[in-house]
Amino acid sequence: MKSSISLIVIFTFILQMSIFAQGSKKTFRVGIIKYKTEEKLVDTYAPMIKYIGDKLNMPTTMHFVDEDKLAYELMQGNYDLGIFKPFSYLKSKVNFPEIEVFASQAVSNKDYYIGVIIAKKSSNINQLKDFKGTNFLFIKPTSTSGYRYPKGIFKEYDIDIESGFFNYDFSYNHDKAILALINNEADGIAVSKSVLLNNKEISSDEYIILKEYKVPNHAYVLSPIIDSIMQLNIKEIMLNAFKDPNSKDLFDNSLNITKWIEKDDNYYNYLRRYLRIIRVKPSVNSILELKISAKDKLTKKGDVISILRDEIIEELTSSNRFANDNKQSNNVHDIKVVLSFVENKTYRYQVYLDNVRVSKSNIEEEHLISELPKLVTASVLNHLIIEASLLTNGTDWFVTFGLDDGLNRNNYNYYIESENNIKTPLTLKRLTDLNAYFEPISSLAEGQIVKIDYVNAEFSDSQIAMTDILDVENFWKENFWDKLGLIGGALIAVTSAFLGWYFNTRKKRRFKLMLTETNQVLTNFYHEKIKQDQNITELKDAFTKELEKGSITENQFLILKHKISEIEVEMNKTTSS
Repeated sequence: MKSSISLIVIFTFILQMSIFAQGSKKTFRVGIIKYKTEEKLVDTYAPMIKYIGDKLNMPTTMHFVDEDKLAYELMQGNYDLGIFKPFSYLKSKVNFPEIEVFASQAVSNKDYYIGVIIAKKSSNINQLKDFKGTNFLFIKPTSTSGYRYPKGIFKEYDIDIESGFFNYDFSYNHDKAILALINNEADGIAVSKSVLLNNKEISSDEYIILKEYKVPNHAYVLSPIIDSIMQLNIKEIMLNAFKDPNSKDLFDNSLNITKWIEKDDNYYNYLRRYLRIIRVKPSVNSILELKISAKDKLTKKGDVISILRDEIIEELTSSNRFANDNKQSNNVHDIKVVLSFVENKTYRYQVYLDNVRVSKSNIEEEHLISELPKLVTASVLNHLIIEASLLTNGTDWFVTFGLDDGLNRNNYNYYIESENNIKTPLTLKRLTDLNAYFEPISSLAEGQIVKIDYVNAEFSDSQIAMTDILDVENFWKENFWDKLGLIGGALIAVTSAFLGWYFNTRKKRRFKLMLTETNQVLTNFYHEKIKQDQNITELKDAFTKELEKGSITENQFLILKHKISEIEVEMNKTTSS
């Protein structure tokens, strides 16, 4: 194999000659963050980049760029395509929100690779907390799978590795880390699972996997400067390259890249949690469309229309579910509010989310500015259900959505929905900036999909009248016979409703009368019973007084008392029956 320097020199020379031969033809320029040896990267990517350039009919160049500079260079238009490591992309996305991933690479036909945290079985380390006071090896400070990701996993278990929980160091090589574990120089390591499985020095009987984690592959990002047609061409060429018989040699490379696959920013969201990076929120495009009469009416009322537009946008963004700037994400929701004038001071509004109507109702003119923005926001959020995988850190159950994503205790419900649509509600335990934690129940399992619904008691769909009123302005412009049929059908419906109401009301009145009579009988009975109880009490007192005065004998007193007891027994029987 040629040396890396020779390859780079030859490759650069060929490119320069090609550029010279083609004069001023634009060059397809690619920047890549170095993550392997230059030799491997040139062997793998140079043919791939040339393939894209040939399809574009453009000469090509490839440059190794520092990970902190690639996004800036793309924003300046100095490169057309950037290839980022996962962490570098996420970090750059925070500083340059306009950049957006469009593809990743499949390695051995998988769009992710797996990292593992392991310990030797003989060490009696069975959970992450058992590493306290031990020696641990990561790969290197810049490694996503070998340091940043596992560091975030420890953090999920409330373990701060910087607080002296254990002693840690870097091996700078996966196989060296495995060898250190074998030789008892380390009690635990974080390595690539594929490297672990391919290592012949250690068998699966010797180690225990304490945690597995999926790591997304590299991010391919186009410069926002290049025109949309060229962007579409590049995407089409790359995403369909694996189908091209002439590209077979491209995907037989030392890095095992087998194709390019379409991805968006959501692909990296679960990695953001472990890296303590706030996820990128979708943006919104909001349009307020006024029908002719509504526009005429509101135009006469000063700046109501512009104020209403601003208030709708402000209410949507204050939900914290959307980006403040619609340039921050390529994931954009289109929201349209259509406002029509009905009569007097009544308006009809319709809310569309991504061209689907999600709400319609009437609103009084005096509530347009104060209430309509809230109704629009509630309608939109009610139809944007969040779905997230249920995770556990061994102690808590949680999903990777939290306060930074707009969640709060008052306006959201959490549940798991089974295949037969049975909903199991989850009780929120606590909310952090990045996560929502739940009270444990026996049916929870890692990987279940948790659905998060927006619910607002004051402005939910259930509180919004969904009556589809007639549009007065256009009603009589339609066909007369259609109108006649519509009116006739309406009259029949109204007549049927009236007759049903009449007979139903008649039955209700009869039932009410009978119920009143029954209640009166019961009332009289209980009043009579109370009176009889009072008479019996008075008789008992009289008998006692007569006995005390000597007017009756003790034997006569007992006979009278027994008679009273018989009466009480009969009365109790009557009452119970």
